Amino acid sequence: MTSFPSKNNSKNIGTTTLLSLVVSLSWVIEPSFALTFDKEGKLTSGVNDSALTAQNLGRLPEQFALTTRGYIASNNTNDVDFYQFTIGGSLPLEVFFDIDRANDFRSSADLDRGLDSMLWVFDEMGTLIAFNDDNTSFDFNDPEPGSSPFGDTDSFIGALTLASGDYFAVVSSFVNEPNVLSQPGLTFEDLSISGQVINGAIPDFSFDNSNDNFSSSGRYQLQIRTQEEDVAIPESSHNVGILIFGLLGVASLTKSRLKK
Repeated sequence: MTSFPSKNNSKNIGTTTLLSLVVSLSWVIEPSFALTFDKEGKLTSGVNDSALTAQNLGRLPEQFALTTRGYIASNNTNDVDFYQFTIGGSLPLEVFFDIDRANDFRSSADLDRGLDSMLWVFDEMGTLIAFNDDNTSFDFNDPEPGSSPFGDTDSFIGALTLASGDYFAVVSSFVNEPNVLSQPGLTFEDLSISGQVINGAIPDFSFDNSNDNFSSSGRYQLQIRTQEEDVAIPESSHNVGILIFGLLGVASLTKSRLKK
């Protein structure tokens, strides 16, 4: 006797196929460029505010650069965004962390309305490794790409040498700092271009989250890469990101309808 899939199974197969297509598109088209969008929007926080809920950006050096675009919420300047990434291979890797495209405080077009970012790097155990407030590479003949006009409040860390393993890059607004900075006995060393390495820290992922004065909010782009200069993201990668979000929306809608 010939058996046929039930009506419900057919619907499930269709949904599974659509989700498989989403996964395939995200890897087949521009697999060397990882572009991720923050799960949170302009007015949303609490979705990726901890190591447990961190968004995964990918793996270096197999991918040229790991890039994410997000927001520090305007209605919660204590918002922090956690991003996980992996260093592969058997040898240590020089890594650069770059905040760009945050509206700049010195921009005449948007005076004092942008994100004054802070950038933090933790290991997988929660030990703070490095940080930066404002880009300290003041080469005005070659300003940081994407940080118009001078990138004065955009953070930059590099070159930071990391062994293979999992790490977290965390974006916050100025004054919202991790509690680890209050630990005694910490020492600081300047990196070759910008940022500082921290020695002697005890693992602690928590943030102060109590400093509302002088805080800022807004959009940003974070890129983690193995070279000092920006890695340009092909326009097709941006379009694929939009397509993937659209397909995920269709899949979610389809799944909800199948439950009815």
